[in-house]
Amino acid sequence: MTDHLADRLEISDLLVRYATAQDTRDWDLLASCFTEDATLDYDTSGVFDRSHFVEHCQAGLAPMKATQHHVTNHVIAVDGDAARSTSYVLAQHVRADDVTFTLGGIYHDDLVRTGDGWRIAARRFVTTWTAGRLRD
Repeated sequence: MTDHLADRLEISDLLVRYATAQDTRDWDLLASCFTEDATLDYDTSGVFDRSHFVEHCQAGLAPMKATQHHVTNHVIAVDGDAARSTSYVLAQHVRADDVTFTLGGIYHDDLVRTGDGWRIAARRFVTTWTAGRLRD
């Protein structure tokens, strides 16, 4: 496998690891997906640094009975120790009262190779559609 293909596979794994961290509520794993100085711009909730984003996710997902995040359609362009990617997200949220909220959107990521592997340095999330109710 060429280095380019290995990089693409590692970045794809990173994007899936992000979803797994959300759904398993593994906050350390979630933080490890980003550089320490990452900037995360989510059109649904604001702009965050890494630590505030993890806190935001903890608070937002705490009332959920379950979530399932799917990150798909990875388009990845690697340029040395930097990369850009776009990917689709489908996120299902099930509240304690079984009311559901689902959203679809696109992640636009800038990534960097670190000593610990690829990490997201900047993310812009754009919602493309929603269905259901997140809150009453």
